[in-house]
Order: sequence, then structure tokens, then C-alpha cells
Amino acid sequence: MELKSTQIGQRLAQHPYNRVRLLNAGIEVSGDKHQYLIPFNQLMSIQCKRGIVWGELEFELSEGEVVHLHGTEWQQTQRFYHYLLKEWQKWSLDMSDVSADVLTAQVNELTKIKPQKRWLKTADLASVQQQIQETFQALPLPLQRVVQFENCRENYKVCLNWLESGEKMIQALNQQWGDRMLV
Repeated sequence: MELKSTQIGQRLAQHPYNRVRLLNAGIEVSGDKHQYLIPFNQLMSIQCKRGIVWGELEFELSEGEVVHLHGTEWQQTQRFYHYLLKEWQKWSLDMSDVSADVLTAQVNELTKIKPQKRWLKTADLASVQQQIQETFQALPLPLQRVVQFENCRENYKVCLNWLESGEKMIQALNQQWGDRMLV
């Protein structure tokens, strides 16, 4: 599916992009001299706005960048927007299931740390935190969107807690181990 700016809209908007096309897992925004591929895993939000005469689509990317398409016929813009939004949301739900599985596996690894019968070193924490970072990089969704999905939220927070408060957690586990050893 594709949406194009009207000829008058292209001239008046004076914008490098005048058409958008839906791909399998992303969109392509292009013009006469410019082309921009936006994979769904970099897309943070899609907005449909109505100007005085034409429609506008706004694509917010994970890096904070925003890509605009101006000068489109309003009815076509709405139709394209709703179709694109439905496809992106369907893709996002599928990827949230994948992300949930990856995060669950990581949390299962983290739960194995607590019953260990030994003193945990700072090198152990560094290893765990690196594992979590690698897990986050392997997720098919941007981290900013992971918390939007119920099936990912809790396990993501557990992993994030290990990144942000891992030192305190290791100290508490070592204190518990020390107390057991004294008994």
C-alpha cells in the first residue's frame, strides 16, 4: 500500500518526502531525491494530522527524530494511517511475545543467582549486567516501547532493577549468605 502527496501539495510543501509505502516490517518514505527506510523496530509512534487543506503523517523514531509526509489528500491519509497503524500494532504484538520470551529467559537466569551458596563478587555483577545489556539489545522492540506491553513489563523491570541497583542487590545477597554461614 502506498500514499502520495498531491501535485499541488508537493509543490507547496517543499518537502523532501512526497510518498510513503508500507513494507513487510517497516515503511519507506521517499521523494524525488531522498529515500528513508524506517523499520518497525525503530518506530515509536505514528501520528495523522490534518492541515488546512491536506493531511500529514508524522513518524517518530527511537532516536527522537521525526519524519514528516505533507500534502496528502485527507481521506487517503486517514485510510493509509489506519491500515498502517493496524499493521504496526499487529507486528508489535507479535514482537512483544518474542520479547516476553527473551525477558523471561533472562529473569530465570537471574533467579538462579539468589540461592547460590557462595560470596558474590563485583565481577559476578558485571557479568550479569552485561548479560542483561545483551538481552536488551536482542529485543526486537525498542526499550522505550517494551513497558507498553503487559507481557513484558514485569520482567523488564526486574532486569532494569539489576542494572540500576545491582550493587545493592549483591550486597543484600552477600549479607544473607554471611548470616547463613554464621549460623
